[in-house]
Amino acid sequence: MFLLTNPVQFEEVLLRERPTLIICDYLMPGLDGVELLAVARRLAPAVRRCLLSGSLFLVSAERRALLEPCAFLDKPWDADQLGALLAPDGGATS
Repeated sequence: MFLLTNPVQFEEVLLRERPTLIICDYLMPGLDGVELLAVARRLAPAVRRCLLSGSLFLVSAERRALLEPCAFLDKPWDADQLGALLAPDGGATS
């Protein structure tokens, strides 16, 4: 598991480590979660993706479509929701 706090590191770690799941917050400095997960989709399309936010209503349908398939998780989330994402077959529904 990797925790990145700087989106600039993301591409390097993604290509080097090949994670199975990326959970990304929507609001970040310099790059939003939609942009970051779109990069993940382009560079590693098999990696499951999840956009996390307390403000998912701010993400338009058009921007969500850029990420499909992608899971969307509202803050605060509960343990069952997070567990479903971590399961081997979890994730890719909106």
